[in-house]
Amino acid sequence: MQDRKKLRYERCAVCKRETDVPVDLETSRRRFYIEGAGQLCPACYRELYG
Repeated sequence: MQDRKKLRYERCAVCKRETDVPVDLETSRRRFYIEGAGQLCPACYRELYG
């Protein structure tokens, strides 16, 4: 039986929904990441930053 690593994803810092961003992705390569706040989902990012 193969040992598979289950991917884990970040949660939005505002609404707490799971995003499509893997937790091990460098922050410099993420979309909708706000330094000091964390990962946001696209909907919360648009609501806060237009």
